[in-house]
Amino acid sequence: MFSHRSRFNRSFLQRALEHRQEKLAIAAAALEYIKDGDTIILDAGTTTLALAQLLKEQVKSAFVITCSVPSALELASAGYDILLLGGMVRNKSLALLGRETLRIIERYRADKAFLGSTGFTAEMGHSTPNPDDAQIKEALIRAADETYVLVDSSKYGHSCLTSFAQLRDVHLTITDSGLPHGKAKTLEAVGAKLRIAEVVKKADLNREPAGDTDASTAVETPSRNDQLPLRKKRRR
Repeated sequence: MFSHRSRFNRSFLQRALEHRQEKLAIAAAALEYIKDGDTIILDAGTTTLALAQLLKEQVKSAFVITCSVPSALELASAGYDILLLGGMVRNKSLALLGRETLRIIERYRADKAFLGSTGFTAEMGHSTPNPDDAQIKEALIRAADETYVLVDSSKYGHSCLTSFAQLRDVHLTITDSGLPHGKAKTLEAVGAKLRIAEVVKKADLNREPAGDTDASTAVETPSRNDQLPLRKKRRR
């Protein structure tokens, strides 16, 4: 599953295995928004790592900016241009944090940013328990034309110490079908744009036709404009 398993700490590997099918379904849905030649930002975290694993199999060319050591290692063999942001390495998440990381982020622009979230609620939006992590996420959002937050449904209802984005302020929140319909409506009522990825369980995977590698069937809730904004031309 991981190309560099021995280099990851046990805590990170354990979290990567939690809700694995949900994370794969979310990553597969997120992948649909990435085109060849895009400049993208990948946040640290296990769901964005799942996206990195799918990305290298299905996207031929990309410029990837990341604060995630595992994602950089995962993509090292893909032939992409990869910018690994500098800074201090946080042991638990293997994320790069700190003033140096913030300074570097400010020098770059990206088409799309894909962020993780530790908790999400209608009241607090997306949040994280680490204020330094929140600062990095806020900077990544400012650096991108569009922001996608990838978060599995088990994190719904958790309000962590620091909010880094209100739901209405991100382009799309991608979660899985474990989120109850009523809860999704509550989030939409405060301006959230959701995409719900249907999780393919192991028993269902055994019934998949040969050659079918789709990890999810995603359902996007309608926006006020009934469609996603057109992709902006990349800035140079």
